[in-house]
Amino acid sequence: MDSLRTMMNMKKDDTKTTTAAVFMVAATTTTIAAVAAAAGWILAWHQKRRSSNNDQQSIQEHERQEQKNLLRDLPGLVPWYRSGFWLEFAALIWHGGLPPLIQARRRALPRDFTFTFHWTKCLVQRQDAPHVILTHPQDIAYIYSQQRKLALPLAVPGTIHLLHGSQNMQELSGTEHFFYRKLFSSLLSPRALTSFLPYIEQAMDQLWKSAEQETTAQQALTATTTTTSKLTSSIVLRESIRRAQFFLMAQILYGIDVQQEPELAARLQRNFELEDAAVMDFSPHSKTFQKGLQSSKETRQILWDRFLQTLQTVQKEHSSNNNNNNKAPNEQQRDQKDVGNAFYAIAEALVESGQDKDESVLNGIQDNLILLLEASHGTTMNVTTAIMYYLNHPDPDGVAAMQRLRHEFRDFPAHPTLSDFKEKLPFADAVINETLRLCPFVGMLLLFLDQGKRLELPRRQSLWSETTTITTTTNGKTTTANKGESSSLEEPDKNKKSTLTLTGPLHLVLASSHWYRDASLYDNPNQFRPERWLDGTMSELAKTAYCPFGGGVHICLGMHLAKLVMKVNLYCFCKDEHRRVIYDPQKVGVRLHVFPEWQVTDGLPCQVVGRNNNENNEKQQTK
Repeated sequence: MDSLRTMMNMKKDDTKTTTAAVFMVAATTTTIAAVAAAAGWILAWHQKRRSSNNDQQSIQEHERQEQKNLLRDLPGLVPWYRSGFWLEFAALIWHGGLPPLIQARRRALPRDFTFTFHWTKCLVQRQDAPHVILTHPQDIAYIYSQQRKLALPLAVPGTIHLLHGSQNMQELSGTEHFFYRKLFSSLLSPRALTSFLPYIEQAMDQLWKSAEQETTAQQALTATTTTTSKLTSSIVLRESIRRAQFFLMAQILYGIDVQQEPELAARLQRNFELEDAAVMDFSPHSKTFQKGLQSSKETRQILWDRFLQTLQTVQKEHSSNNNNNNKAPNEQQRDQKDVGNAFYAIAEALVESGQDKDESVLNGIQDNLILLLEASHGTTMNVTTAIMYYLNHPDPDGVAAMQRLRHEFRDFPAHPTLSDFKEKLPFADAVINETLRLCPFVGMLLLFLDQGKRLELPRRQSLWSETTTITTTTNGKTTTANKGESSSLEEPDKNKKSTLTLTGPLHLVLASSHWYRDASLYDNPNQFRPERWLDGTMSELAKTAYCPFGGGVHICLGMHLAKLVMKVNLYCFCKDEHRRVIYDPQKVGVRLHVFPEWQVTDGLPCQVVGRNNNENNEKQQTK
């Protein structure tokens, strides 16, 4: 019996051992299969990735070859192919700037050229990528229309990144750029502009009264000095406009009243001038740039502290409205409330978006606050100076334009509203447009086409006419040239039509201002004739070529505010029908510059004379 029990126990142990062995074999087999499957998946993924990388490299190599072929086929900015940066720089100096150089190249090229040039290197670049200059108005308009789809950012100097921060709207594209632009455009709403209007009118009135007083003081000082003294009775008008413009923008943008906070306003003005000088200094290690960078940091902190105060006020108002009414104020209630300054409008839009506590959004707002001042300051200051130059020029065009402008303001309401300035001043609009044509602040825009992105444009040709001559007059000098020297912009033959493919990475230089003084688009292009914008004779192509504020999604944010300030300035100037700006046209003119592209020489040294000055002069003559 014992032996039988022993045998049965041994059989049970064998069964257990067999079962364990089976399980072990199964587990081992499953593990091996899983490892093999994983190894196969990893190998397949690696091969797919390597194939994808090879395909990507092949695509990139194809794009690089395409780009090389494009650059080889395009004419260079100067006649010699691959001439190099220094020859191009010398050509720029020789011709006096990019617009006349482009015009000279267009005239020199044969009739089948493409309106697109290869530029070896520009001082402004986003990456180490080539530059292509596009000059045809329809090509430029098409690229502007594709800017959002292709997410084309502006190409700005690296120093701008340091001055303004990584989230400034100039360097953003796509949805992020759209969000900040929509947020900041709240300061241009009719409610905001209506709120700003009394401040603008008061500042412009004070500008001309102060300019008259300064002229009278200079005249009195000159009268008491000897004839050998270097003192003159002239003031520099651009500097007077700069001061008035700065303090006006500090008021309506940031809520800083120069009367109540003179020290803060003076500090901001000093910082802004240092930063303004640093913007055009492309060397981050120079003393000028370092001073500007330090000033920019201080200004950013000052503005940020004030904005946070405004944001907290708006948040409390919004919370109170929600607690009382369980809803935000409606549009009618919001329209009835005074904005006061741009900070309030932006803070209000931010709270309504529900992102007023998002740290990344707040950092982006901080990077863009100082851009408000830059966007509304430089263009207005320089264009207003040029407007005064042209309207007060003693030639018949200037005299006729001034008379017509004064006549328009005689019928203007005594207490004008925002809609009055927008709808009832067609000739004032024409004066501003014509001045921007002759003295654009920015003549070209640089966009960046990123790796893997493509643009296809039709190749365009020029058509020459050798029978017509063009006569232009500049500063009293008459020049006659064959029309063949200036190309028209007709489409090429359908049989010859082909496509120009632009492949990234590539800098797109959209050059438009060289057309503004081209006789193929504008009759007597160097002549100041505001009526050309009203008589219906301007071609559609000329209107397309005209884009002094840029275009696309990066069109100047402060454009409408700048135009409003310029029209109010004209209104305040013309209030006194005896007021005029007197300068020597033999010594003062308009010359090609860099930034702004065109400007009045020496800031327009002049005398501002009005009714009070004339009465004082008559009394002195009587005595």
